[in-house]
Amino acid sequence: MTPIFLAKNSFAAASICFATLAGLSCSGDYSSIVDDWEDEGWQVVEEFGSVGAYTHYTDLKNERAQAVEASWVINGERKTKLYQQSSKRYLVLRFERTDGDVFAVVMSKRR
Repeated sequence: MTPIFLAKNSFAAASICFATLAGLSCSGDYSSIVDDWEDEGWQVVEEFGSVGAYTHYTDLKNERAQAVEASWVINGERKTKLYQQSSKRYLVLRFERTDGDVFAVVMSKRR
């Protein structure tokens, strides 16, 4: 086999592998993530933004904070809502969509 043949096949294999990994990291269904948190005792309070395929997500929670801020982005405009943590703890799941917008799921749990 020539070096050019090996290089072409290596590139093709790497491209397929990258496409597979990219497909795994980009999910259209966020409910499995929410289900995992529900298994830990959290309950959905509200959802904000336009749900869609997302590239990744982050979670925000802080047991010591007096409040937790949920934020989401619709058509490039950022919006927020503050949740006081007096009798409940709050968790915000932020899902970044492929178009740059963000949708959020707010969950709560008794202190």
